[in-house]
Amino acid sequence: MYGGLTISNEEGVRWLKEKYGISLAKDHSEDGTVRLALQDLLMDEEGWPFDVHYAPPKEPSADGHSSCDFLAVTQIENGVWEHQSWGSVDIPEHQMKGDTG
Repeated sequence: MYGGLTISNEEGVRWLKEKYGISLAKDHSEDGTVRLALQDLLMDEEGWPFDVHYAPPKEPSADGHSSCDFLAVTQIENGVWEHQSWGSVDIPEHQMKGDTG
């Protein structure tokens, strides 16, 4: 199970433009650039994460475009799990706890 920091698509795209001056396609076809840049930046500046993954896709917008948020993985828990798919754990008592540093 992976746990960590969720970075919204909008924030990732805004950050990429601010930090590197890169504007991405409005149809989200270039969002992979955000994931790779986030991984490099966080490893260089923070010494983490283990990896950056795409979070579950959002519902398509009115114009039919869909996007994903990003998950900067700070915790990995090994084990046998009931579900093996992406999903957010929003119930505090079910969330992973502990030092992420």
